[in-house]
Amino acid sequence: MQRIPLVDLPGSRLLHDWLRAAPSITSFFDVLAPDDAFAERRARGGAARSRIAALAVQGMRGLELTPAQQRNLEAIADPRSVMVATGQQIGLLGGPLYTVLKIATAAATAQRWQAEWGRPVVPVFWLEDNDHDAKEAATAHLVLADGSIETVMAWDETSPRQPVATRRFSAAEVDIITKALATLSGPHADSVRESLSTIYVEGASWADAFVNVLQPIIGGMGVIIIRASDVVASGMHVPLIERDLAHPGGMAACVASTTAQLTAAGYHEQAQASEHAFFLLDDEGRQRLRQIDDATVQAGTSTMSYAALRDLARLSPERFSPGVLARPIMQDAILPTVACVLGPAELAYHAQLADAYAWFGVQRAAPVLRHSATLLDAKAERLLTSLGTKPWWYARPWESVLADITASLDDAGLPAAETTAKAVRDILAPWLQAASQIDSTLTGSVEAAGAAMQKALDQLEGKMRAALRRKHSVVIDRHKALHMAIVPMGITQERISAITHWCSRIGVVDFTLVTREVVQGDQKEHFYIGLSSVGQSL
Repeated sequence: MQRIPLVDLPGSRLLHDWLRAAPSITSFFDVLAPDDAFAERRARGGAARSRIAALAVQGMRGLELTPAQQRNLEAIADPRSVMVATGQQIGLLGGPLYTVLKIATAAATAQRWQAEWGRPVVPVFWLEDNDHDAKEAATAHLVLADGSIETVMAWDETSPRQPVATRRFSAAEVDIITKALATLSGPHADSVRESLSTIYVEGASWADAFVNVLQPIIGGMGVIIIRASDVVASGMHVPLIERDLAHPGGMAACVASTTAQLTAAGYHEQAQASEHAFFLLDDEGRQRLRQIDDATVQAGTSTMSYAALRDLARLSPERFSPGVLARPIMQDAILPTVACVLGPAELAYHAQLADAYAWFGVQRAAPVLRHSATLLDAKAERLLTSLGTKPWWYARPWESVLADITASLDDAGLPAAETTAKAVRDILAPWLQAASQIDSTLTGSVEAAGAAMQKALDQLEGKMRAALRRKHSVVIDRHKALHMAIVPMGITQERISAITHWCSRIGVVDFTLVTREVVQGDQKEHFYIGLSSVGQSL
């Protein structure tokens, strides 16, 4: 295992300042380091414990619970218990690597605080299945045997506004998945295919399939699963809906105010708030609510009064689901959370919510940054050894890597750019001197000739360096293979490669071991793990 501080890798200014604990960003959060006193306050919050336990039972329907999950399910009834939550949308084939890293971070954090505080701390995975982004939920990236990436999208592109919680796989979608699974490689590929072939079947729920893929990995961590669609069906979020409808634009104004402070401090705006925090479900799917006037609102093609909409919220709360910015507020209003595990992008939009939490009257959980890691298979390990490079050297655009590689190779005596520029200046100097004495208007012509000379030499250098790259193509191809493995598609590996790919390579047991080892480390570091070390001390 190798590691590097996250601040030494590419990332937003907001993330880097967070890692440095800069007050300019940490001040946008209420609590940074939860303690037992904070846990005591949060334990008194949220919905009734019996209702939360019912949500957990419903969320894990059809699963064979592990002893650790059963213990944590029972711990919910303890009025002293609190929760560490993390959330994610449905992901095909288990989603990308970071999905499990988030969940494992939540489990490890809960375990550590439980030991420190002497009270039950339950890790919770909040499955955000109310969303209607079917394309994202149905897309996975698989690494092929040659290192290239195959993007799989198992959605027929119908009903684009339909919540993913209500989607079931068609025969055509299952066929796409089956063909994708045939590309899996590795010692455990056959067992993974066999397992997934019983999960991805015609008529299976997208949400159930996702949960069933994750369960063998996260079950032993004692993680409790709560589905956002079950929360919406329960109506526990009605007080939040009523406040949102009673004050159109209220949450958006709060987010805008906080965001203005963030941008004034030099940070970026991660998400924009809509007029209303909740969507309305109609026959076409989830519809954004748009205010027409003080008394009227539009949802899709329908128009109704705010009074009628408030009545509808009380009678049919299952038709109202939160937007991205209201989701964490709903989570913290219903669960006794002490912390929420976030990725860098989530941390950025959570920073926009300080005023919104206060507006809703909800106490915010503390932010915890998830762990991050890159997995290196045997080929990548061999290449790193033979080339003598470090994996983090590749964590940038390929063009930048290629430029450094080319510069480091034998340049066959090509003059440096500075040398060429000086030579052009030296040639032009007497001509400029002569022009100034003959006719000063000619100096422009001399300078233009110099620019043309420089351009011609630059073009010549480009051709010669291209020839050098061809000459050194074998070395460059090795670097390219490493770059593809470490930042596939130009994006960090943990956001691209599907969990299923790694389970095929090293098996579910060892993949789980790897994630558990990662989350024992420092969240301010990025871990590079050679899979040859799996099963040994990482």
